[in-house]
Amino acid sequence: MEKETHQKEIEEELNINSEIELKQFYFKYRDEFLRITNRYKLDQETKLDVYQDAMVVLVEAIRQEKLNVQQNLRSYLFGIGKNMIVDKIKAEIKTRTVQEELKKEAVDRETLTLDKIELTHQQRMLKVALEELGKKCQEILTLFYYRKYSIDAIKSAMNYNNDNVVKAHKSRCLKQLREVMKSKDL
Repeated sequence: MEKETHQKEIEEELNINSEIELKQFYFKYRDEFLRITNRYKLDQETKLDVYQDAMVVLVEAIRQEKLNVQQNLRSYLFGIGKNMIVDKIKAEIKTRTVQEELKKEAVDRETLTLDKIELTHQQRMLKVALEELGKKCQEILTLFYYRKYSIDAIKSAMNYNNDNVVKAHKSRCLKQLREVMKSKDL
């Protein structure tokens, strides 16, 4: 009996068989949802996609009478959306971590390949000097000179704010490399 009463309350709030009511419900809460989700670092398009997906889940739950809502439909819709956003962020973090691991493995493979190649005296000296630099300098110089990454690609790969930061960092690293080579008479 309670389930039937609850289902009637839901149908009074939103008639899912009426396209007009669905559109009204959709637009009634869309802007509020987008405003509330501003704290998440997602672009507007992604937040809109999440909202639409949450609406689909809500309507399907109502259609299948599987909705177990103790609060109003707005709260339920926003809860679905929030959970979807959290899932997207977790997936993005996993993807980023995997990409970082793949990048590290690629650099490690390149280093192993370099170790197997017969290097000239000058190349061996450069390799020794490069190994004395910090990891960030090693990575930025390897990406730029060995892997032929553009400044913009390095910015993205290493999460720098802008191109000028990358250029300044690369310049400092080159200066350090020269100083190491000079100090060792390389």
